[in-house]
Amino acid sequence: MKGSGSLNNESIVFDVGGFYGDFTEQVLSICTCDVYIFEPVKKFHEAIEKRYLNNKKINLLNAGLSNKDSYTQISLEGSSSSVFKNSQSNHEN
Repeated sequence: MKGSGSLNNESIVFDVGGFYGDFTEQVLSICTCDVYIFEPVKKFHEAIEKRYLNNKKINLLNAGLSNKDSYTQISLEGSSSSVFKNSQSNHEN
């Protein structure tokens, strides 16, 4: 992972848009720091929950990050899922 030289067991990492937790896995391969994963898409959130079920260093939130409280549709495009809508993609609220 590029730029990971400063990560250590005291670090706190935010994985925003966790998808299936692959970025978090890369972080954990470097150190055993606390990771906060934000994943608003239910099926991705559930997959991450199963993957890290017994890891107390993982803090999983079924939410996205924004400067306001709101609900919105997310275009489901695998790892490129986004609140920026694509008219041909699947959507989840």
